[in-house]
Amino acid sequence: MPRCEDHPIRLDPDDSKEHRTAVHHFLSRRFGKLVETKSFSDQGTTAISVRLREQGRPKKRTAEERKEEDVYTAFTLCKENLETLEAISYMAAALGVLPSDFTYAGIKDKRAITYQSMVVKKVSPQRLKEKTAEFEKRGMRLSQICSVSEPLRLGRLQGNHFDLVVRDLRPHWDR
Repeated sequence: MPRCEDHPIRLDPDDSKEHRTAVHHFLSRRFGKLVETKSFSDQGTTAISVRLREQGRPKKRTAEERKEEDVYTAFTLCKENLETLEAISYMAAALGVLPSDFTYAGIKDKRAITYQSMVVKKVSPQRLKEKTAEFEKRGMRLSQICSVSEPLRLGRLQGNHFDLVVRDLRPHWDR
């Protein structure tokens, strides 16, 4: 049976930031450090996830657990009609990690076809490859999946490259 700490409870989406804030505060006052709450974006709406924190003193991690947490996988995300944070929220939920386990350099345009370098912590290249078909159903293609030794940091990329496609262009004097 999986432990509760490993599987957050997701509350129904709530578009009211004030109400979500009130829910976070209520849970914090009522349960203190027993629970952890986070807001996350999914399909254009925002919801709250709640999970139990481990009780008592933090246990010492085994060498295997430390090794697993130090796994970083780099990949290129191609997406269309999807915001970067939406894509990350969906991938995080599917992989069972937090959105904060993803590192990337910048937010890409929702209305464009974009390619973006990313790194995810605590996910092996094999596990990421197993999920690619699921991600493709949501308009995301992953390529160049490989292990790396550290997360992506700002300033590490060579720069941006744009190909612009202009459609239905007519001379001004034809109007």
